[in-house]
Amino acid sequence: MNRKPFLMLAALTAVAVVLTVMMDREGREDEPAGQKFIPGLAEQVNDVTSLVHRSAGETIATLSRGDSNWTVGELDGYPADWQRVRATLSALAEATIVEFKTANPDYFERLGVEDPGASGSQAAVLDVGTGEQAWSIIAGDIPDLQFGQYVRRADAGQVVLIDQEFDLPDETIDWADRQLLDLGAGLVASVSIMHADGEVVTLSKASADDSDFSLKTLPEGRELQSVYTLNSAAGMFSMLEIDDVQRDEIEAANVLAESTVTLFNGARVNAEVLTVEAVQDDSAAGESEVTRWVRISTDLVDPDLAEEQAMEQVEGIRQRTEGWLYQVSSTRMDNLLRRNENFLKPLDDQ
Repeated sequence: MNRKPFLMLAALTAVAVVLTVMMDREGREDEPAGQKFIPGLAEQVNDVTSLVHRSAGETIATLSRGDSNWTVGELDGYPADWQRVRATLSALAEATIVEFKTANPDYFERLGVEDPGASGSQAAVLDVGTGEQAWSIIAGDIPDLQFGQYVRRADAGQVVLIDQEFDLPDETIDWADRQLLDLGAGLVASVSIMHADGEVVTLSKASADDSDFSLKTLPEGRELQSVYTLNSAAGMFSMLEIDDVQRDEIEAANVLAESTVTLFNGARVNAEVLTVEAVQDDSAAGESEVTRWVRISTDLVDPDLAEEQAMEQVEGIRQRTEGWLYQVSSTRMDNLLRRNENFLKPLDDQ
């Protein structure tokens, strides 16, 4: 075989390989995969002032940034859950394109990114704004076997898989800061529940070192059901979360009971259980509904003798709760309405 044609063929082949590699590299550089889903948002995330969550054609939450915190518009401006807001904004800012999916609208519904205005659409939408710039993101399904989420810009027809997942709640209240109080039973010196009919329930212990509470209002001739029920009741304000909240603008309300929890440090927290009657919005006949709400207040047993930590605690609770009414779970509401009989053995068992 003639070596000259062979060498020329080998050289041409090498050139072809080099050109192919160069074209492949150039194409990969132009490939958006690996780029930020929302270019520039990471640099502007601290300038974001509004975040709106919509789903199934309804607004779940309108979140606004104020001077000191984020608030939920649908809850009369109650403070938002900053951890959830921060996680959502962080996911938006850091989202990187992993893979291009489809640009065919016929397949959008399969990935959960259909037009939010379409009939029966369940798509979740996040509207983000800085005041000068705005983005609208449709957050779709999460793949079964891969981390990430299908998303698309509302003003674009391309669906992509990103390397982030959004934790978007179904209920407005879950965008709020639901933690109301967290006063464990170990901090509590006494609990007093005063009912509207005059009955008083009092639990107490002499020292923070004592393990159990005693029922000071134990009727003569009756026996306790168990010490556990007393200790549980003393923790009525431990990890207490809210189920709903509204401004305290109630003109007429009946007070069912008032619970007062006194701490060993001299702080005192009160919870009034109110019944409020309101006309139902969807009632053509003007039917009313009676609901129960809780009003929180706080003070010091003796301001002159109070520890600095107690004063700071009272002020913190006051700033968070003043001017608001809360709904709590039925179990927590029952704790605020306990009577002496709830702690006693039935007469037949004595």
